[in-house]
Amino acid sequence: MRYRKFLSFIFSIVLVVVSIFSVSLADTSESGRSYTLPSGITLTIPQEFQGVLWPGIEEDDPLLDEYEMDKEMVMELYTSGGIELQCTYDLGDNGPAITFAVFEMDAPEDMDVGNIQPMGPDLFETPEILACGMVERAGIPLYKIAHKNSGEEDGTEYVLKGNQYALITGSGKMHQFCMVMTSEMKDGMDPENPFTEEECRQLDEISESIMSSISLSDELASDIVTPEGAEAFPEEQVQSYTTTSGITLTVPQMPGGNAVWTGMEEDDPVLEELGIDKGAVMSWYEQGGLEFQKMTVIDEPGGCYLEIIVFEMDVPSDINAGFADQIQPMSPTSFETTDFFEYGMVKRGGSPFYKIAFQTSGETVLRLNQYSLITGSGKMHQINFFLLSDPEIKTDPYTDEQCRQLEEISESVMHSIKLSDELASDAITPEGVEPFKGETEDTPGSQEETPAAVPEKSSTVKRTSTSFFKAFTTFKIPTYFILIALALLLLLGLKPSKLREWQEEPLSLDKSKAIQGFAAVAIIVHHLSQELAQQAGAIRVFENLGVLFVGIFFFFSGYGLYTSLKTKENYLKGFLKKRLVTILIPFYMCIMIFTVAAFICGRKFKTMELLYTLSGWSLINQHMWYIVEVAILYLAFFLIYRLIKNRTVATVVMGIFVIAMMTGSLLLAHGKDMSCSYWFQGEWWYNSSFLFVIGILFSKHADGLRKIARKGYIILLPVFAALTALLGMQNMHMLKKYSYWSEIPGQDPAYLDKIRCLSVQLPWIIVFVCFLLILMMKIRFGNPVLKFLGSISLELYLIHNLFLEGLRNGTIFKVTSPGMYCVLTILMAVGFATIISGVDKYLIALITGKKKTLEAPSLKTSSHIHSIDVMRIVMAFLVVAIHLPFDGKAGSVFITYGKTAVPFFLVICGYFLYRDDIREMRKRLVKQTKRILIFFIASNVFYAVFYAIYLRVTEGSFKGVKECFTSKALQKFLLYNFSPFSEHLWYLGSLLYALVILLVLNKLRFVKQVMYTAPFLVAGYVVLSHLGIGEGYQLRNAILVGLGYTMMGMLIRRFEKKILDHKATAPVLWIVFAICCVTAIFELNHYKKGIAVPFVSSEILVYVIALLCLKYPDFGKDTFAEWLGRECSLTVYILHISVWLLMVMTQNDRFFGKYGAVTVFVITTVIAALYKSIKNAITDKKETVTDKKQTAMTQKQKLSL
Repeated sequence: MRYRKFLSFIFSIVLVVVSIFSVSLADTSESGRSYTLPSGITLTIPQEFQGVLWPGIEEDDPLLDEYEMDKEMVMELYTSGGIELQCTYDLGDNGPAITFAVFEMDAPEDMDVGNIQPMGPDLFETPEILACGMVERAGIPLYKIAHKNSGEEDGTEYVLKGNQYALITGSGKMHQFCMVMTSEMKDGMDPENPFTEEECRQLDEISESIMSSISLSDELASDIVTPEGAEAFPEEQVQSYTTTSGITLTVPQMPGGNAVWTGMEEDDPVLEELGIDKGAVMSWYEQGGLEFQKMTVIDEPGGCYLEIIVFEMDVPSDINAGFADQIQPMSPTSFETTDFFEYGMVKRGGSPFYKIAFQTSGETVLRLNQYSLITGSGKMHQINFFLLSDPEIKTDPYTDEQCRQLEEISESVMHSIKLSDELASDAITPEGVEPFKGETEDTPGSQEETPAAVPEKSSTVKRTSTSFFKAFTTFKIPTYFILIALALLLLLGLKPSKLREWQEEPLSLDKSKAIQGFAAVAIIVHHLSQELAQQAGAIRVFENLGVLFVGIFFFFSGYGLYTSLKTKENYLKGFLKKRLVTILIPFYMCIMIFTVAAFICGRKFKTMELLYTLSGWSLINQHMWYIVEVAILYLAFFLIYRLIKNRTVATVVMGIFVIAMMTGSLLLAHGKDMSCSYWFQGEWWYNSSFLFVIGILFSKHADGLRKIARKGYIILLPVFAALTALLGMQNMHMLKKYSYWSEIPGQDPAYLDKIRCLSVQLPWIIVFVCFLLILMMKIRFGNPVLKFLGSISLELYLIHNLFLEGLRNGTIFKVTSPGMYCVLTILMAVGFATIISGVDKYLIALITGKKKTLEAPSLKTSSHIHSIDVMRIVMAFLVVAIHLPFDGKAGSVFITYGKTAVPFFLVICGYFLYRDDIREMRKRLVKQTKRILIFFIASNVFYAVFYAIYLRVTEGSFKGVKECFTSKALQKFLLYNFSPFSEHLWYLGSLLYALVILLVLNKLRFVKQVMYTAPFLVAGYVVLSHLGIGEGYQLRNAILVGLGYTMMGMLIRRFEKKILDHKATAPVLWIVFAICCVTAIFELNHYKKGIAVPFVSSEILVYVIALLCLKYPDFGKDTFAEWLGRECSLTVYILHISVWLLMVMTQNDRFFGKYGAVTVFVITTVIAALYKSIKNAITDKKETVTDKKQTAMTQKQKLSL
């Protein structure tokens, strides 16, 4: 045995050495190298640069021999000439050379350009300054000079273009970073612009790359100063604005006037300065299509202003002079004459625009450049630049200089324009429209130039082929279909009683839940009608009906509580635990979902704001007010009926409490700024609350009220029906005439108007509920759909706002058809509410004790660990979130936790492979190796074909396929499992190699000894990643990652009993889990290397999660999530990239919205689930047929005997 242990030890060392050696031999040409200079500056130089000389160079560096220098000469360059670093990069055989150098010198007295001369060879004398000013790179203030130059030496002319950055310190030193591109002046070169656009772009990109990588020592960082009076670099004096529709404009900083646009923050100081709120800006957009507006003064004495306005509107049908008339929303009707200078197609920012240059006059004079982006979905985005002048000031309102400024600003902004992927893919070019003549001729300087002739031919807008996404989201569904569906939902399954019979228990739990299910859907329709406003169509009737259905919820809450109090012994014992948990779990689940969604959409929370949001004090979803109020009512009910034994008195006190609460809410009105930011601000907090007391009263006097209703049924039914209709009309009148919103903040709270509205609305709600109860005495409403909706009604009410807003503003994806918007909002809300309801019920059962807590693990090999299967599908989603990250900080957070996904899969694989019996382990290794080999080959073949198709569709040829078979691509594939067809397949290759190695070790009987090297292999992967040695794909090789994590799973299996049997295991695991979740975010925020490296916290989380799954093996048992994890997780991992590429190929990637990972995950999971269901059904059928054949054979044998 000793010799085997010795050989195992030697083999382990060899594994580690081979892993590190393979990384050291890796091709690192794709990364850069960092240099820390004597002055304390650290910067990263791209690998393309050759011959880097710097004071830290090694004495035996072969570069010194190449330059015939030694270390002392390099140090002399620094001490005498201040040269800290220099290197060169040739842009091809015949291209220019780029030289980068860092100098240290004395700082000048001021920021005059002449005092910071651009560095260059002596043959270049006087530079031409292109631009200069302050910039900020990597958080460091720098003075940038862009310059060009030329010179002659020995009869050869040279040209130069450069970017220079100067860092000024308070101690009198200046550090200059000089990037210059030089070349001989060759035939065919333009003396003014000798370098190509691509060469200039490379110069700027490399300059920015190096300067953005800079970091300073603490001493130097504390010494830097920003020169006084230095203006910003011209390119920095701009600001970008992104509108709701997806247009990003980069506008020069212009004096006077503030920008107002749909994407501005709610707390933007401009809003306060203008005396408006974000709601007003959005209403301008929703009602008038105004997306952006900014005005500046061009010539104040002359009364001339320049304004930029962006509109969204419906696209006209024709591109002709009539079209030009239609796209002038700026022109008031008082404008008498319009002179067209030119119109036609231009391309700006890579997108096609229809441009019109014209002037119109009347009470004022407007001179416009108007650019219209036309989309296939029927919308047009119009960007207007116009000069505004008072014609009474002077006869000729605009000078040539003012027209030139208009043209310059117009072109500057339009060339900078960027469109979202969704909008860019929707833009079309009208057919038959000629180019704008201004593309080749000078723009007219005044209105006296001859206007172009108006083309006679009318050109229709070309309708390009419609993608499925566009057809789906624009499909016209009449909104009256929603009303028909609601009617069917309520009436299907309806069972009326016979003439002299009554419904037994008309308000039983199942029947009341069915009505609440209908009410939840009706509330969604109510909110849809408010969101759609003028587009609501037939559902507009629901605009003011929401209070009726909320009243139903309050009534049944009060009725249910008092009924239970009457019928159940000791009902109030444990009341808070049972009742509050049932509403607080959905409440906080909703908060978590909406907070995560807000993070994904880019919202940034301040610390206290986040605490208020997570606590529920500040409602991130305004619809959650209902839970807050119901929780207060539950608490009041418990205290009042617990302390007051006389139930009649208690009911009176309960009524007084509710009235007091309503009064307080009414007095709070809508808040000081009408924003309803806090609890009890807004009429919805009080206009239906009293129905809770009505529910208690009906339950208390149920028998007496039922007798009265039965006796007078024929009279009461039509009376209450008529009263409902009459009070409904009166309610509409009161809301229009007085309104809850008639208050003037700080002046008139308009309490009387609110009381007037409430005095009609509350009786209307009470009468409606009474009418419904009378109906339910003779008619039973119920069907399987209503029963199901009733079971998820609370979650449906809470969660639907996510889709109400997400499908409207495009954060999920934008649906333009009102009918389709309604259908998708309801269906997606029901689907998501179903999932959330299942989680809520599970958590509620755990807390209330209705379900046994999770059992301790059974360490028998035959027991199934359900929690691992649940975690598999969670990890599959995290993998998708890594490959299709969410926007902003949320994307980084998901990636941080997603780092646990693949390691978890490998660890669990190793856990299930390990057996004490070496032969049994070998059988499992052989079986798993065959399985992964099949997946590995099939996946690569599938993606090879898919990638070829993708190239053919997107690029029109298969040329890119050959790059997948180059020697370098094959080297990556064979050594590092880097599939040339889809990078994410590295996991299968890494696992396959690891399994083969384990098979060899198992055959040699070394596996149990070698697996102790697993921590060292994983640690080597983490350390090498942080040291920046090698590329990521090289480090995640089969030995360090595949074998390392798989053997970690084996170690966990080997010592499972010792770990999990300890009493402290569970609390320690949860504490470490919580700590690592927090520290992972700390690492995310503070690691300079970003999120590309494995975080230590995430590495620890892998094993903590695995051990928690083993500690609680029954978590998620018999759930749909368990089945998905067991059957679909690997399929989801393999297929999700193909789903994404397929949607890109078919131009349906706009389904992604801001939740691309969710969309792709759901689609892929559905595909995987269908595939597995069909496969299992076929397998079951074959097994059934086989069983029948065997049975028949047995019977024949018996008969023959």
